[in-house]
Amino acid sequence: MTTIYEKAIATWGKDSQLLQTTEECAELIKAIMKHLNRGESPNNIIEEAVDVEMMLNQLKAMFPSVLWKIVQQEKMTRLKHLLQKTTNDKR
Repeated sequence: MTTIYEKAIATWGKDSQLLQTTEECAELIKAIMKHLNRGESPNNIIEEAVDVEMMLNQLKAMFPSVLWKIVQQEKMTRLKHLLQKTTNDKR
């Protein structure tokens, strides 16, 4: 079964979708900065974050690997330890 993400990659090509991913990430950064600096509504952050999430799903389709889950678990473990250390340091 071909996903919509795989159809997008087949239609526009990997290189185009990789460039689109960088554009969407830049737009998310811009939305976050506007929110922080100007107090703009977080609605634009949400919209841009969804665009980034969709592009990440295309990256997963382009580069399928069990490594995605392994790296995610490692990073979650690292975050958990950092949070525990930070909590303990505040005591």
